[in-house]
Amino acid sequence: MKKALVIGDSNTWGYDPRSYFGGKYKKTWVEYLEVQDWKFISNGINGRCLHDILDMKVYEPYDFIWICLGTNDILQYRKIENIIEDMKIILTHFENAGILCPPVIEIVEFKQKSIELNQEYMKLKVPCIPYEKAELCFDGIHFSESGHKQFASNINKILNKKL
Repeated sequence: MKKALVIGDSNTWGYDPRSYFGGKYKKTWVEYLEVQDWKFISNGINGRCLHDILDMKVYEPYDFIWICLGTNDILQYRKIENIIEDMKIILTHFENAGILCPPVIEIVEFKQKSIELNQEYMKLKVPCIPYEKAELCFDGIHFSESGHKQFASNINKILNKKL
C-alpha cells in the first residue's frame, strides 16, 4: 500500500463553521478518498498559508505529497504571483509532490482571485488536480458535509484514471 500525505488548511482539517466555536466534521474529503492501493494521511491546520510550510520537514516516508493550500493566502490579500512563488519553493522541497487546487471562494471580493490562483497552479509543471465545484457552507469558504464528499469524488475520478 502506497501512502500520500495531504497538506492543507481548515478544509483539509474538516472545519465545520456551523457551530458557535467551529467544530469538525466526523469525516473529511481526505477520508473519502478511495484510490486503489493508496492510503491518504491528512495534515490540515486551520488558517494555514503557504508561507507556514516553506520550511516544513516531513520525517515519515511518503510516496507522494499533495498540497491543497492558497485560500488563506488570498483571504490575507496576498498577490497571486507571491503565492505562486511560495508554491514553487515548497514543491522543490519534496521529491514527489503535486497540487490539489483548493475550492473557489464564493465571497464576491475574493472569487476571481481564487479562480486565477487555480489557473496559475495548473500552469506549474507538477501533477495538478483542478478544482471542480463542490458545495460550500454559508460562509463561502468551507466545504459543507456533502461538499467534502463531492470534492473527494472529483479527486477519486481523476486519480483512479491516472494511477
